[in-house]
Amino acid sequence: MQNPWRGAAMGYSRRPMFALPRRCSRRAGLAAAALALALPVSGPDAAPRPVQPGIDPGRSAPAETSRAMPSLLIPARRDSLPPESAPAPFITPGHFESSDSALVSSVAAARAQYRIGLSLERSSPGAAVVAYRNALRIDPEIRDAAYRAGLLMAGVGSYADAAKMFAAEVKQHPDHDDAERELGVALTRTGHHPEAIKRLESLSRRQPRVDKNWQALGFAYASAGRSKDAEAALRRSIELAPERSEEHRDLGAVIAAAGGRDREARTEYRRAAALAPDDPSVWINLGNLERRAGRPDSALADYRRAEACDSSLAMALAGQIEVLHESGRLAEAAEVYRRRLHRQPADHAARLEAIRLEGELGRPDRALELAREGIRDAVGEGTSWEIYGMTLAGQGRPREALDQLRRAESMYRDRPADAERVRALITRLRAGAPDSLRAVFAADSVAHATPPPAAPAPRK
Repeated sequence: MQNPWRGAAMGYSRRPMFALPRRCSRRAGLAAAALALALPVSGPDAAPRPVQPGIDPGRSAPAETSRAMPSLLIPARRDSLPPESAPAPFITPGHFESSDSALVSSVAAARAQYRIGLSLERSSPGAAVVAYRNALRIDPEIRDAAYRAGLLMAGVGSYADAAKMFAAEVKQHPDHDDAERELGVALTRTGHHPEAIKRLESLSRRQPRVDKNWQALGFAYASAGRSKDAEAALRRSIELAPERSEEHRDLGAVIAAAGGRDREARTEYRRAAALAPDDPSVWINLGNLERRAGRPDSALADYRRAEACDSSLAMALAGQIEVLHESGRLAEAAEVYRRRLHRQPADHAARLEAIRLEGELGRPDRALELAREGIRDAVGEGTSWEIYGMTLAGQGRPREALDQLRRAESMYRDRPADAERVRALITRLRAGAPDSLRAVFAADSVAHATPPPAAPAPRK
């Protein structure tokens, strides 16, 4: 039996100046015009007499000095006002360009991109990452942009890219303990255990009262095979925050992996479930324990509870299928396969297993229906056509199978190993074809024969 702890055993969780251009604005132009008017110009009676002390330049002077003074709003000469500059472009949110620096400083522009990233995290994580990268390009020292981009990358399993983001945050802001912790987790997930453990040990010594630091360290120890150290770190984390379910869940996983302590592991999982009843990973691991203890009905109930928490979770569905298979409840297993393929139509391995199971149940029409659904749901994907061809071949329809397999082969032009596998299937199909189809397969072989290599050009 496969290791029931693989994949689901332990899942560390988180959740988490530019100078102005040399162009005059209208107000600046008016000020320049006023300055020009204040300078002497040639010609008789051109220059006004100096303003006497105590006289307001904006009012008329006494009679002995009275003459028209230039206004700051109306130029004395028509051509004394420089032409107005073209208006600056509008800034479109999410599309910062360097030319926009006429309107905003680099700091303000970076903060604007950062706020865009925050607003997009839930609805469009990829666009949020782009916004955070824009913020960093404008201002590499902006705080939290690299950190939040790293969290989004880790959320979709891009741990190597996430580690780079967390490292960039830590480099600019060495006091960012959350980024340091997430860097250690990302390094653990990418197999860099020594560096991860070194960083997390240092962080835990520096901030010993933060439970998440010990939890992350326990995760790193467990991934490196240091189960005793992992258990000690997780127990320390629970002492600091006994109300957090994740620590109980992870401690249960460490204890269960050690073997022979399933009762202790089950206790920790039950505590986690009481604190976070909607966490599907807790129910999956409880199901694993029940299955290992030979209690299929209890295991099935736990897997179904996990599916109720997250209907798209493949492990919850896979657990049900395995228990039903082992219990001989094949028709029920087939129904779970259908739910799985409805939620994950590109799971070709599960589709092929479901087709074979329908064949075992003597339901060839349902098997063929599953194969056709794969073609409909994955247009242009060669694997779906390959599965369809194999299904037709298994139902004694070699001529139709040949057509579908050749179609799959044509979609594998850039995947030589897959194309070779399909050709091997066609060879087996040809060998078992009835005499009535010999001519069909012979013509197919000629049509798809590999041309001989070109002869070398004769030397001159």
